[in-house]
Amino acid sequence: MIRHKKVKKTVFSNGLTLLTERHPEFKSLCIGVWVKAGTRQERPHESGISHFLEHMLFKGTENRSNLQIAKEVDQVGGEFNAFTAREYTCFHILLLSRDIDLAVNILSDILLYSKFDAEEMERERKVILQEITMAEESPEELVHDLFFELLYGRHGLGRPILGTGTSIRRFTRGDLLRFFRKHYRPTQIVISVAGNVSHESVCRKLKLLTRKYWPGRPKQLVTKKQLGFEPAPRLKHGTWWIKRSAEQVHLVWGVESFRYSSKDRFAALLLNVYLGGGMSSALFQ
Repeated sequence: MIRHKKVKKTVFSNGLTLLTERHPEFKSLCIGVWVKAGTRQERPHESGISHFLEHMLFKGTENRSNLQIAKEVDQVGGEFNAFTAREYTCFHILLLSRDIDLAVNILSDILLYSKFDAEEMERERKVILQEITMAEESPEELVHDLFFELLYGRHGLGRPILGTGTSIRRFTRGDLLRFFRKHYRPTQIVISVAGNVSHESVCRKLKLLTRKYWPGRPKQLVTKKQLGFEPAPRLKHGTWWIKRSAEQVHLVWGVESFRYSSKDRFAALLLNVYLGGGMSSALFQ
């Protein structure tokens, strides 16, 4: 339920969701495309495919090379980036409000016309394998992956976002395309816009796109099970020690807390900031 008076919501006939928050005092805006595709939706043999796919959507479309995409955003002083989480993948652009058409055009281009070029895929495979090696050699990153694995076991939430060396080496172009077609559909996408732009104007722009590329209502509703979404298992408890040659000890200590829907979580977030949210926080000092 949308409670904030500035936030407006529209669900288009094809299932695509739009959320906007207008700030007329700003000269800029940020657009985010949030796709319900993360490690939670991956099958065991697909570990890391969401993150691999995120990389590939920056590697050129039928209309633009990866360099052209970067140049078009840079020329207007914008920033374009993406990240993969355990339950979603996000692509976001920050630029001036007057350049909203460019942002919508580029985001729709990578979602609809990405090439998944075979040569680019091999380059990104090497990049991701390097990222995995770096993460495994970084105690600070490794300890968090181990924490989630301890909590959730073999469930998707317990697997590393980057995947494993074995899974990344095995992926084919066909694997990426199948995962993309399965999850990158209107019903699984939320577009958020914040800045100096009206909800109505964004709606008009997206309606033109949906009529052309994603017309009508979803022909077939896909169940959460078909999408690979499984209920989170009961949290496991225990201790996991990994001995490494290092000068520091990296510790993650977790306890069960509030549901995400609980109002008490906001108080917990404040406590988090007090304890370790900055250089003046209690634990930092």
